[in-house]
Amino acid sequence: MQSIKEFTDKVLFYAGKLLTSNVVRYNSATKATGNSADDAQESLPDEMQKLNAIHNKATTVLMTCRTLFPFDLFPNTLIIDYNKVDIIYRSFFRTSRTVSIPISRLNHVSVSSTFFLSTLEIDVRGFEHRPSPLSYLRTADAHRAKDLLFGLMSAYAGKIDLTQLPLKESMEKLIDIGRSASRDMSK
Repeated sequence: MQSIKEFTDKVLFYAGKLLTSNVVRYNSATKATGNSADDAQESLPDEMQKLNAIHNKATTVLMTCRTLFPFDLFPNTLIIDYNKVDIIYRSFFRTSRTVSIPISRLNHVSVSSTFFLSTLEIDVRGFEHRPSPLSYLRTADAHRAKDLLFGLMSAYAGKIDLTQLPLKESMEKLIDIGRSASRDMSK
């Protein structure tokens, strides 16, 4: 009778062979689909650059703000990146609901302010229900988010690839564009 160690060694040996044979088959299949190895090598950098650009747009957070704790027991979060706006609503401990809104779907952003707190409302095209407003944001954060969103909406309309620009300069320009765009819309 075989010992447990011999049995596990055999299982691991055969499992390793199966895994490596699958990888080899997959790699050989991908090489065979191209016209030649040179064409595959030339197209790889272009595709990798496209993938890197998408990755940079998806992972670069432009702004994050939260509602204030004493006024909101479970603070909500607003996260803005190049492609979308994420609103994370929290209703209890370790429970949340995330609403992701593409920049292309934004219709209008408004801020209602009191002394030092504000409410940010986002109007979205193509959504069945409007996202709930974010209340109890700091006024400066709410206005900055509104200006940034208007700037991103303008850049999207102009088909500008913002990932090619330095982050600090593009943020300042987007906020300035958004500030002027929101003034124009309120007239």
